[in-house]
Amino acid sequence: MTTAQQILSILRQVGLLEHLTTQSVGWALGVALAEKADANRYFRFYEAEGGAGAGPFASVELRVPAAGATTSEALLDLPLRPDAVVLLDELGADLGPAVPFDVNPRVMPEGTVTYRYDLGKLVLLVQFTARSQRLVAATVRGPS
Repeated sequence: MTTAQQILSILRQVGLLEHLTTQSVGWALGVALAEKADANRYFRFYEAEGGAGAGPFASVELRVPAAGATTSEALLDLPLRPDAVVLLDELGADLGPAVPFDVNPRVMPEGTVTYRYDLGKLVLLVQFTARSQRLVAATVRGPS
């Protein structure tokens, strides 16, 4: 299985979830999530035990709204391992129609472009370098 196929498989599994919870994300990615000590008044942070990643993703971090937070959306952050090279052309068509979402010029040396995909109740944001179109990270937003 290629790296692109692994990523698509993982993102499809995450796309089946109704809510982003420690249990559902752990099941989808095959990792156990443990709470990190750096919670704040907005979010509680969880990461894969031992800082482990899932397949080609370097790490797994889930941010769940804290009690009293102004949002009910959780965030799942999946940065790509530095040695994993996946191009936009390898992923884009298989994820469905995309909407260019954001350009972030602060990411050196070339900036990033983010594409948005709707996955049922979840939203997938996939970030690529602007010129070379290499995958940087995937972030999933959805109800916690």
